[in-house]
Amino acid sequence: MKPENTTPHTRQSSSREIPSENCETLTLLQGPEAFAKHLQQMLTQGRRHVEILTQQLDPLLFANADVCAALSGLARAHRQAEVRILIKDPKPLFGRHHPLLALQKRLTSKVNIRRLTTPPHSEHQGYVIVDQRQLLLQHQEGEFQGFCNTDAAPEAKSLLEEFNTLWLRHAEEIVELRPLSL
Repeated sequence: MKPENTTPHTRQSSSREIPSENCETLTLLQGPEAFAKHLQQMLTQGRRHVEILTQQLDPLLFANADVCAALSGLARAHRQAEVRILIKDPKPLFGRHHPLLALQKRLTSKVNIRRLTTPPHSEHQGYVIVDQRQLLLQHQEGEFQGFCNTDAAPEAKSLLEEFNTLWLRHAEEIVELRPLSL
């Protein structure tokens, strides 16, 4: 089955990363434009929590103006809103401007970014979980093939458990991205 940019699909062969059965909420994605569009929609619908696991905050996805505006809106919309970002390799971000890093500097109590100190279970995957229910998953980061499921509570729960373990036990503050204080 060939992925399309916006057409809903049903369940495929079994694997840990297979989405829920409900084909009305599932869309297979291909290409950075499709990923950015669906991520922006998920963030716009989100209320309080966003977890992002990424290799390097790919600018094709995370520097997109609509995505950044939606993430900023979500973070500001509720006093208990929280955005947590785990980066596998933050070195390409050092000394560069990235809109999400700028957002993190403005909203330090809402947007937290950490570096992974150990690889996740699926080392090449990247994902975004919104409100413990919506899931955008990239099978192989950099290739922009995967899916968006707006009703993926079982899959999101499993990935969120992994994310929480990594966040608490296998991640550290990225000193190089901290603002300098005089």
